Amino acid sequence: MIDFYFYPKTEEIYYGDKENIRIPSFREVFFLSSNANIFDRIYIYMQFIGKHNTDFEEIRIKKIQTGDSILLSDMTFARQYLGYFYHKSLRKENKTVQLLYKDSYIAAASMSRVIDGEGIRVVDIDINQNSNSKLKLKESPCIVKENTQKNYSRTAKEIAQFFHCILIKGKGRVSDIVVELGKMEGEWE
Repeated sequence: MIDFYFYPKTEEIYYGDKENIRIPSFREVFFLSSNANIFDRIYIYMQFIGKHNTDFEEIRIKKIQTGDSILLSDMTFARQYLGYFYHKSLRKENKTVQLLYKDSYIAAASMSRVIDGEGIRVVDIDINQNSNSKLKLKESPCIVKENTQKNYSRTAKEIAQFFHCILIKGKGRVSDIVVELGKMEGEWE
């Protein structure tokens, strides 16, 4: 889960393999289009103060050409960069997740890699044989259920927010949190 993104108004076209890695300028952090508010931009800019280009590593993503389309190899990316983006606070919560899918194991496995990359342990991926939440799945792409009497954990909230799921209280068989996939399976194949 990437928290903030910045993008220019026009796309840059690169010729060749080498791209220079550099620290974003004041102008880029404060004036490029982004989902960050002014306080986030100030915080982000302060994180770059005193850093050097050598403090950063370029992320290379393998591209696969299929006909007229160029696809990104998520398997190569996952093997190479797994753990780069995980949140220590989510790992410390030590919650486990079970993914239940209706039709597509491939979609559930792709989502599992994203969740695992955040530092959340996925302990099971299984077919959803008897969903008690069918009515709610029609309203939402997925449902996140957590076995809790109090407030939801940060882990459950993060998963629900990222995948745009309904968050409800409920008990899982093998994990603290259960993610029941609905319409979103098609988006993750």
